[in-house]
Amino acid sequence: MFLVLFLLINANLILGQNHEKIDSFEKVLLQTENDSLKMELNKSLGIMWEASNLDSSIFHYNQGKEIAKMRFIKQKVNLSE
Repeated sequence: MFLVLFLLINANLILGQNHEKIDSFEKVLLQTENDSLKMELNKSLGIMWEASNLDSSIFHYNQGKEIAKMRFIKQKVNLSE
């Protein structure tokens, strides 16, 4: 019984800390214009959401992928000019 209670308390602490980190990362994501930082934040958010919200995880992975695609397209256009 003690072990179960201990694990539940620790899980809540870890999840609570994770939500604070998620909130912080999402705030920076909304404020930054740096594509590299946006890709890294989306990747990190995807990882953090995997255990508790798969839809949010996939959303952030896809956002990072789209930013990478746009950067690639911009680089290709700039090289051809």
